[in-house]
Amino acid sequence: MADVGETTRLLQHSIMQIVQLPPDAVEVGPFTELRKGVNRASGGRDGRPEDLLGALEPKDKVLRYLWQLYEKKKMYKKQIAAVVDVLLQVGAWASALRASPALLEAMPEELRAALPEEDPTLPPPLAGPATTSAGAALHFDPPARTEAGLPPTATTPTAG
Repeated sequence: MADVGETTRLLQHSIMQIVQLPPDAVEVGPFTELRKGVNRASGGRDGRPEDLLGALEPKDKVLRYLWQLYEKKKMYKKQIAAVVDVLLQVGAWASALRASPALLEAMPEELRAALPEEDPTLPPPLAGPATTSAGAALHFDPPARTEAGLPPTATTPTAG
């Protein structure tokens, strides 16, 4: 059984791989790692999916990548749909999608069923950076860090 740290590292690494892809790239490798991390998170053994998945960023780039992969890699459609279904059950992911008209418009029609209905009794989500369960914002190093030979990292800012 994986632990929270291992699942978090797997998810963060897959997101970094997706972020570093050239625009319109449809490589399957990052998806395979993302799917593995999302499956672990959705199992609930390592923590709540909301805690493990909600703080991941950048959501818009990940969703755009998933839409492109869904359209171009037909044999992965069911797996991509399953990952999208889990991600959109997490409020932060559904809110990020709803907040972007361009992203909503680009969403493949077949995946729209995964977007839960908005609950009118809940207040609208607050705009702002994603945070960890402790409330600290997550920041990823830019691709230049890895180009300089340094490992990619996801950090939380320290009080200064």
